[in-house]
Amino acid sequence: MVVPTDETNGGGVALLSVVLIAGMGRIELDDDWVTYFDHRYAFRGDAEFVIDNLTGMDVIDYALHAGEPEGIYQPDFLKKVEGFTTWVSSQEEVTHVSSLVPLFKKLNKNLNGGDQAFYRLPESAELAAQYLLLYEMSLPLGQDLNNRMDVNKETMRISVTTKAMTSVEIREFDRRVSTWLRNQGMASSEAEGAGITIMFANMSRQNINSMLWGITVALLLVSALLTVCFRSLRVGLISLTVNVLPILVGFGLWGIFFGQAGIAVTIVAAIAFGIVVDDSIHFITKYISALKRNGGDSVAAMSSAFYKVGNALLTTTIVLVTGFMALLLSGFEPSWSMGVLSSLMIFAALIYDFTFLPLLLRRFLTTLR
Repeated sequence: MVVPTDETNGGGVALLSVVLIAGMGRIELDDDWVTYFDHRYAFRGDAEFVIDNLTGMDVIDYALHAGEPEGIYQPDFLKKVEGFTTWVSSQEEVTHVSSLVPLFKKLNKNLNGGDQAFYRLPESAELAAQYLLLYEMSLPLGQDLNNRMDVNKETMRISVTTKAMTSVEIREFDRRVSTWLRNQGMASSEAEGAGITIMFANMSRQNINSMLWGITVALLLVSALLTVCFRSLRVGLISLTVNVLPILVGFGLWGIFFGQAGIAVTIVAAIAFGIVVDDSIHFITKYISALKRNGGDSVAAMSSAFYKVGNALLTTTIVLVTGFMALLLSGFEPSWSMGVLSSLMIFAALIYDFTFLPLLLRRFLTTLR
């Protein structure tokens, strides 16, 4: 194993790192769960057919509060609900809105001889309550409208079906709708949409943020532990540098070639982190041990470190990268992206362990104080 020199590797690796890390600026933290599956799965084709030809796959539910029991029958509240359905239906993302407003109008028309002039909301709460009671009594045994309103008749559920949107677009749409409802006094200050669509969109954001913060904390803790164990702040800082660079470079390359990063991509950082840290710690400990044995001779210590761990790091990297690259055959996007990004980060870690780490150790860690 040939020991790299400072002159031939340090400057070039540093410059290349800056260029690649800049690619992180192109990353958009977002998700689109439909595209998780490629077209070899029947689900992908079925989902796209529903999106293109029917209503859509994303449904968001909103709870509209009347403010009092039996309040959903009040004409003023029904008019507000009608205004909301009209407004939300006009949004370009919406394909369908399901509410009780059309039912009230249809019942009012049919119970007035089918006169089209009566296709409007009932004029009194008593009339609206009677219409709804009559309708529920006419339903088959076991069916009711409890999925559209609560038992106290105080809250009404409105279901909004939208076009295919990413997690960021869904959260923006929900923020806009929730703000409109709060301004109309039809929802509490904490109100927002509900349902699987909203759950996934928020889960995506929270998981991405938590994972990135977790990786940051883990890197700092590992560096702090090395500082304490070796009683050297330099060791901690060197470890932090060579552990964070492969992860940043991996994300930079992902931003350059792919752009969008979802839940799966952020999870990969945690997977690769353990391997990256293990390799760098293995190299640093061998170097420090050899440095003590050779009386501070950094050249001899570096040669010894490469002799003892160089081939091992190279072999494990080849095995791991090959194994992760096999995930490219997967048609499930989280598995595919995990394979690509893990391979990038693990390979980048090897490059840094063989080039940049020796540079830092020979320049800043020739003795232990």
